Amino acid sequence: MKKVSVIVAAHNEEKYLPRCLDSLLKQTLKEIEYILVDDASDDQTYKIMREYNQRYPEYFKVLHNEQNEGAGISRNRGVEIAQGEYIGFVDGDDWIEPSTYEKLYKQAINLGAEIVVCDVNKIFAEESRSINVESVPDKSGQIDIGEYIRNGESNAYSFNKLFKADLWHKFHYKKMCYEDLDVLLTLIGSATTLGYVKEPLCHYFKHGGTITSSYTNPRLFDIFKAYYDAIENSGKYRDEVVFNAAKRILRNMETPGFKYYLGYFIKLISLFKKEFICNPYIRKDNEVRRILAFTELPSKDDQVFIDDGNDLSKWKYFGKYTAFSTATSSKLMELNQIYAKGGVLILGKVDPQAPFGNLLTSGNRIIVGDSGYVLAFDDHHPLIADLKNKVQRENISTLKAVQELISKRNEKYGLDFYDVEIEELK
Repeated sequence: MKKVSVIVAAHNEEKYLPRCLDSLLKQTLKEIEYILVDDASDDQTYKIMREYNQRYPEYFKVLHNEQNEGAGISRNRGVEIAQGEYIGFVDGDDWIEPSTYEKLYKQAINLGAEIVVCDVNKIFAEESRSINVESVPDKSGQIDIGEYIRNGESNAYSFNKLFKADLWHKFHYKKMCYEDLDVLLTLIGSATTLGYVKEPLCHYFKHGGTITSSYTNPRLFDIFKAYYDAIENSGKYRDEVVFNAAKRILRNMETPGFKYYLGYFIKLISLFKKEFICNPYIRKDNEVRRILAFTELPSKDDQVFIDDGNDLSKWKYFGKYTAFSTATSSKLMELNQIYAKGGVLILGKVDPQAPFGNLLTSGNRIIVGDSGYVLAFDDHHPLIADLKNKVQRENISTLKAVQELISKRNEKYGLDFYDVEIEELK
């Protein structure tokens, strides 16, 4: 039986994978195996994996996905054939220090720990800088599980940990982005002993081109599922998980790229309103307590109406919506819905550039495009009421009514009367 199995899942990582695999070959722990999982790459990733397997068959095993499954499912496949007493994970674009698994394994045996964590050297490639992510301020040794879940800076990373293999017979990654956040807080909470090696043994290479570096990628919607699962499955450390989720959500909301999801974050906070308000750690922390202000913040009803003259195959990736036909639907149906509950109405042809979660926050605006308009309004707004009246009185389409309104925006009683923001579609 091997002491450690290390699983490397990679998709299109030909540029960085050799560096990763070379760092594995330098490990001072020799009773170790490496399971490489190619996630349907269309570059040379799979070829590189096979080459290492051919040169070092005593260390490397290779699996191949016929279709892209994501990092989580790929790791699960590696777990299924792992023979190690403990399991570690490394991403194909990262690398580790030569003594990493020897030190983590030794600490695990000394403490009888199911999980051992270390610090991380986080490298921001495009900014040519790096930081040391200290997992906890403690010394090396056994650390408190609740404290690590609550405040650990690396608690949602897989790659800086060594896990008792039995844990991964009870838990698994899901097919999603943010698969680590989704499961790790729950998994850590299931352990009885948590060990720590206070050294930055893992190098986390953060660069452009990954899913989480592109904030307009609709797969980032998975973050809301990850937070939901983390809280709902948190078990005996629920208060600690809720506090950590609150801290992370605030950090996400302050990240410029997440502005496209702002309305969805507000809805998530509202969903767990009671949890946040009653949490003892949140009440004592002035910084994290800021999340309570969002529990009362209004947001539009989660309804988006899109003129079906648009390319709906594009829109479907950017959030939930209802398509309507200007030819067959009632001219007032969508306006009535927006007036009653608030929401977003897309008229004419608009090419989606990013998720529209920011439009679901409170506030009223019209975004003007070359061939269409986006109306985002709170409920019972007078402009929507006047549009309804105009459509009904003049027997014209909603699109034409908006066009006429926009054409008069600079007149004395134009849009300034309604206190509405006008933006150009970028």
